[in-house]
Amino acid sequence: MKLRTQRLLARAGAGGLALFASGAMIAVGGAAHADAGADLELTVSSGTVAVGEPLTKHQATALNKGPGDATGWQFEYDLSGLDDSLVTLGDRLHLGCELIGEKVRCSTMGLSPGHSLAQSTPFTLTQVPGKHGKAGSYTVTAVSEADPDQTNNSAKVEVEVPAIGVDLAVYAEDVYQVTEEGEFTDRPVPPGGRTLTFGVVGNLGDTIAKGIRVRVTLPEYLTFDEVEPGCEYSAGNRTVTCDYEQITLVPADQDTDDSDDVFSAVGIVFPVKVAEDAPGPVVARGGELFSSALAVQDGVDPASVARSRSTGLPEGAKGMSAKQIDDADPADNTDTFRAHIAAPSGTGGGDGGGLPVTGVQAGLIGGAGAGVVLLGGVLFLLARRRRVVLVTPGDERTSS
Repeated sequence: MKLRTQRLLARAGAGGLALFASGAMIAVGGAAHADAGADLELTVSSGTVAVGEPLTKHQATALNKGPGDATGWQFEYDLSGLDDSLVTLGDRLHLGCELIGEKVRCSTMGLSPGHSLAQSTPFTLTQVPGKHGKAGSYTVTAVSEADPDQTNNSAKVEVEVPAIGVDLAVYAEDVYQVTEEGEFTDRPVPPGGRTLTFGVVGNLGDTIAKGIRVRVTLPEYLTFDEVEPGCEYSAGNRTVTCDYEQITLVPADQDTDDSDDVFSAVGIVFPVKVAEDAPGPVVARGGELFSSALAVQDGVDPASVARSRSTGLPEGAKGMSAKQIDDADPADNTDTFRAHIAAPSGTGGGDGGGLPVTGVQAGLIGGAGAGVVLLGGVLFLLARRRRVVLVTPGDERTSS
C-alpha cells in the first residue's frame, strides 16, 4: 500500500504514556527475571474491521507468558497489505507512535510475566470516494528481538469498506448578470433584469441514483421567468420542485471519459427575473438549492445506464408524491445562494445584461457554450469526480 498522506505526525510521548491513558492496561510488580527471555503472545479483539467504524474500539493485546520481563519491545502495524485504491491512511497517529515506511510503530513500557498490555488501533482509515469492498489487511506484531517464540507474536486484521449508498452533493452559485452568450459575470443584476440561477448536482456515493429531485428556492425579489413542464411552482413563483426521473447519476469513480452517456453530475439552470421595484444596490438572501435521489440501482451497468440517458425533460413527473430514499450524507444535499441586485437605473428596469427573453433552456443545462457556465460549480466537485456532462433539456414556455 502506498500510503496517501503527506502530514503524518510522528509523535513520541515520554514512555508512550498517552497510549495507556486511552485504554492500555499495565500490571506491574512481581519478581524480575533479567536473565530470562519473555514470550509475548499477541491477540486482537476482532479479525475484521469495517472502515467507517471507530478503529479505537479495536484492540491488540500483548500477554507476557514469561518467564522474564519484557523490555524494549514495540507494537508494530504493517499496512503494506492494504489496498490504497479503497482506503487511505489518516494524517494523525496516537502519541508514542510513528510512521516508518509502511509500518506504524508504537513505544511501550516494561511488562512483567503474567501481565498484559492492550492498545487501541493508533491510526485511522478513510474510504476512497465511490469505492467499497474488501480492502486487504494489516498485521499487528509485538516486536521483541529477545522473544524465544516468534510464532505467536502476530495477528492479521482484515479490512472491509461497506457500501455507503447514494450520496448526492450540490453546489449553488450566487446570481449575477449573464451575457448574451450565456456567460456569467460578476456584475449585479439591475431591477427588472433577467438572468439565470446555476448549480451542480453530483453523486459522491458508491450507488447509482436513478432519478433526482431538484428544489430551488429563489432569494427575495426574484421569481422564475419560465415554466418548465412537469415541475411544481409555489404560489409566489419563488420555489420550484422538479423530478427528473430519466436522469441517472453513477458513482464518481464510474464517470470516465470513455462514454458520453454515463455521467456522475449535472448542471442545473433556471431563468429568473428581478422585480422592477427591487431596491438596490442590495444582496438578497434566501436562495437554496436542494437535491435528493428518487431511487437506487445496484451495480453499475454502463449499457443500461446509457439506455436510460435523458434526452429531454421528463413529462408527467410525479412531483411531490415521488418516493425518496436515504442519502449517505444528507448534510451536503443543500446549498444556499444570494442574488446581487444593482441600483435602479432610472429607466424602468434593466435588461439583465442582454440575456435573451426567449430560448433560454431551464432545468438541466444544454448547449455547446454551457461549459463556461459550469466552471464555477465544477470546482466544488473536482476533487471527488472527473467531469460534468451536459444533457439536453426540453422546451419551456415564458411564465405569465
